[in-house]
Amino acid sequence: MADDKEPKVLNPFEENDTQVLLNIIRTLGEKFAVHRHDGRDSLIVRTPSTNPVIKTITGTNINAAEGDIFEITAAGNTTLTISSPLYDGHLVLIRYTASGANRTLTLSTGFRFGTTIASLSATTQDKTDYIECIYDETDDYFDVVRYVKGF
Repeated sequence: MADDKEPKVLNPFEENDTQVLLNIIRTLGEKFAVHRHDGRDSLIVRTPSTNPVIKTITGTNINAAEGDIFEITAAGNTTLTISSPLYDGHLVLIRYTASGANRTLTLSTGFRFGTTIASLSATTQDKTDYIECIYDETDDYFDVVRYVKGF
């Protein structure tokens, strides 16, 4: 059985085939991304895992290729970078817990904020905040798309 974390690549196919395949994948509920290379589209399909990979981070960089959910228990303020996206549309979730006092998480290299979520605020002592990011291959950033506080 293939590893659920390894993307399956269907390559190459015509434009009409792309739409048919996307409709099938949406129906099946799988995550997908269309990747353009040398003027041709490739469809990358990643089957959702029943057991997402959870990785505990002790440094200041997330290697996105190593997991789906990244846990950080901070004993001090943290500046975080991210690298190694697997594909356009790659989704990562950061679970940030403030240990011992209120802590501030700063998202640095590789992250981008929009107008709805323009920054992060301090995480309350012994509480957990969740930050969800999706990779935009065109602009080469993980866009912060969801931010939920206080668990």
